[in-house]
Amino acid sequence: MGLGAGFFVAFSQNIRERYSESRNAGKKVGIIKDWHGTDRIVDDIIEIDETPIGIRIKAELERQERSVSWLARKINCHRVNIYDIFHRRDIDVKLLVRISIALKHNFIEDYYNEVKSGIEEQK
Repeated sequence: MGLGAGFFVAFSQNIRERYSESRNAGKKVGIIKDWHGTDRIVDDIIEIDETPIGIRIKAELERQERSVSWLARKINCHRVNIYDIFHRRDIDVKLLVRISIALKHNFIEDYYNEVKSGIEEQK
């Protein structure tokens, strides 16, 4: 006798209820899908700011009221590449250093502070 779709819906709902209870109790938990596509609860997750680096760079550029062309000139690339950077989730460290220097904003320190606070929370 196979498991019907109702079983999986009930199982998923049970996972979500346990997730809500754990979050309300102050636990750091998350829900992931395993390789079968089944929801699983993960305890003691590490929470970090998931804002893509491209969004962070764009926000800082706008905060400084600088243009895309200005940044492109500063880091010696075409402005089309800057728009590409805005859509990136990850970035090469050397490029991030160049952008940090141009904008006088240490993006690497932003990540360092996240790592430092995450390590302190694990103690």
